[in-house]
Amino acid sequence: MKTLMEHRPKVPCNAPYIPEMYDLRQTDLVMSSVKLTEEFLKEQDGVIIITAHSNIDYKNIVYNSYVVIDSVMLFPILEAIKFSEHK
Repeated sequence: MKTLMEHRPKVPCNAPYIPEMYDLRQTDLVMSSVKLTEEFLKEQDGVIIITAHSNIDYKNIVYNSYVVIDSVMLFPILEAIKFSEHK
């Protein structure tokens, strides 16, 4: 995150159990959790899933994101969501 933010892109995050994060990895980086609304997701260049939570609406993420990078192997579940709705 620090490396990304040094190049000035906006790097919002969603952390359902942590509304604000600070002193990340001994930096002055402070991040506030954002809601994953349809409008918010459509405004982003992409989404990276780095932790799986049971209270996240992954269907909303799949349908409203330009690109989804799945680092926790949710892809089979996400594909099932997509295909089950398009039959």
